[in-house]
Amino acid sequence: MSIRFRSGTPFRSLVGVPLVAAMLAYAGPAQAQTTSLTLNSQPGDFIGQGQTLTLTTNDGTFTARQNTPNSVSIFFLGFQLGSFWLLDFAAPQGVPLSVGIYEGATRFPFQAPTGPGLDVAGDGRGCNTLTGRFEVLQIAADAAGNVTSFAADFEQHCEGSTAALFGSIRINAGPIAERCRSALTTFTELEALVQASRSSTATKETLIAILERSETALQAGRAKVARKWMLAFLDRVASGRERGEHHAQQIDPAAVDPFICAASNLLVNMTEP
Repeated sequence: MSIRFRSGTPFRSLVGVPLVAAMLAYAGPAQAQTTSLTLNSQPGDFIGQGQTLTLTTNDGTFTARQNTPNSVSIFFLGFQLGSFWLLDFAAPQGVPLSVGIYEGATRFPFQAPTGPGLDVAGDGRGCNTLTGRFEVLQIAADAAGNVTSFAADFEQHCEGSTAALFGSIRINAGPIAERCRSALTTFTELEALVQASRSSTATKETLIAILERSETALQAGRAKVARKWMLAFLDRVASGRERGEHHAQQIDPAAVDPFICAASNLLVNMTEP
């Protein structure tokens, strides 16, 4: 079994906007353990060839092993001839691979000792160099090093390309909490989101007034006060979900989760000077 590496493309460091996970999470519906590989390749991505693909145990066999306390390797061998995928995830040297977000990953096993390693290759294609990130959602292994449960989401850029390979791997993974994400990180953006919602005029005025108080406090260097106002915003939004559409302080039900996600982004970045 050999992997063909693409050559001739200069390596460039990945410079992008980091994904900001919202603080608040909510449990999804109960489900059985899942084993699958999902790939969502952007046009121009060499590894995924621009395709969207989901593979399960109906399509082939999955093998997962903990190479060292800080790395896991997964191999998928498809029932269809020539179908195979290799995935490697590693924490920095000396750090056990555990649940968490790993930014600035480079190609495993050639990553720097202080950085995480990542490598997703398959169907005869692999990267000479790569940059990316991944998030471990679940991980468990037995004494022999066999991975009994693993779940991770990843983003990989091959040979410095801006095109990404997004994906997720699940090995005997249990239910995972659904978490909202938002690209909004400023008060101006959140206030615009509130104003554009179908909430009542009174609700919009109240929420924007709270945001203005939080922003004013933050600009004055009073991060603790700013956080209190932002928590008041989150509390008002969350309680609005329960008030019903005929309440005088009606909040647009479709806007609740976007409000919470965006507000959480602001809240986690409010630190004391």
